[in-house]
Amino acid sequence: MVIKRIAERGENIQVWIEPVVFNDLLKWLNALDEKYALRVTQIDVSAAEKPGMVNVLRLEFGRG
Repeated sequence: MVIKRIAERGENIQVWIEPVVFNDLLKWLNALDEKYALRVTQIDVSAAEKPGMVNVLRLEFGRG
């Protein structure tokens, strides 16, 4: 997972990442939830040009 930028948005955190394999994204999000109780509050993804890859247009986490 290549993180390009992280910013606070109120009580939440916005994260910008490079295009990623969809299944790897799901594993990473699950690990963040299990280890740090970071839950996705908003996500917007689209298919990338390469099969199996996605562009994460918006990703926001909250605690809990």
